Amino acid sequence: MIDYLIIGGGMAGCNLTYNLLKNGRSVHLIDENSPHAASNIAAGIYNPLLPRHHKVAYQAEYIYPIIESYYLELEQYLGETIHFKQPIHYFIETQAEQNDWSAHAYNSHLSHWIEVHTSRSDYNFKANNGFLKIKHSGWADAKKMTAGIKAKLMEQGALTNEHYEYSELNISEAEINYKGIKAKHIVFCEGCDILNNTFNTNLALKPAKGEILIIKTELDIDFIAQQGVFMVPLGDQIYKVGSTFSWDTLDETPTEAGKKEIVTKLEKFFKGSYEIIDHYAGVRPSSGDRRPILGALKPYTNAFVFNGLGSKGVALVPYYSTLMTNHLINGIPLDKEISTERYLKYSLL
Repeated sequence: MIDYLIIGGGMAGCNLTYNLLKNGRSVHLIDENSPHAASNIAAGIYNPLLPRHHKVAYQAEYIYPIIESYYLELEQYLGETIHFKQPIHYFIETQAEQNDWSAHAYNSHLSHWIEVHTSRSDYNFKANNGFLKIKHSGWADAKKMTAGIKAKLMEQGALTNEHYEYSELNISEAEINYKGIKAKHIVFCEGCDILNNTFNTNLALKPAKGEILIIKTELDIDFIAQQGVFMVPLGDQIYKVGSTFSWDTLDETPTEAGKKEIVTKLEKFFKGSYEIIDHYAGVRPSSGDRRPILGALKPYTNAFVFNGLGSKGVALVPYYSTLMTNHLINGIPLDKEISTERYLKYSLL
């Protein structure tokens, strides 16, 4: 009997599996390996700033300091590069906004996270009012990361590639049994598929569709450009640009409306010529209150959930996968703001 059966091989499931293995636990991961999974489409940016609100992200003081060391260790485990530390240049639209940011940068805790540059000479960008240089930022290749972890699991015989069937699962106090795979515990990390989970606890998941473009241009930059949409340098003059948010049609089909929205926002700050070479769409597993969902799947004592990372999976997973691992192994309590305990309605046995 293994220690943990993990359902779902996205950012949550793969990184939780990695952390459990690192702590000496036996694990088996079940994942259908969908090419449209949110982790395969994700931009993978981590950005500690919420520019529209003039504040830093939720729990940024805990989440962002560990990102670089976490991914460095994961790179060593995988034997390949997945993490790219880069500043974000957020282009300021008006003189009044520039004045506001200058005041914030020198008179508040935001000075740790940003530098204000009042002018810019780069002709490729429309930046008459300067830009914010956002520090402690960058991106990680989520697709390469999850594929690398699953390849390691495959070598160990700890991965099953198939569509998960809830009807085949039996949960009892003695054990978890799924098609003959027996485990002491199960953790559901299936992203948006948790809405189809017959064991779920009425979690307030609010999925959001997102679209991105892949473009080619003659530009070479060593930072992430942003204003309305981001522009992430992938190398060889290829850039990932996006993204959109839609809560109406939750499918994985790219749309002309999504492409038009991205192009319109891109051309507000980018003056260079470019060619669109690809267009993707995926559905993010966002929660109703924009907080991750971690903890026990009531009323069971050996079933758990790790979900709700939304559009910030690359930023959140180092910190929260570590918290979840400590909760599972050592029983360390989870803060109610992120715990499943904040949901009052539970499914019954």
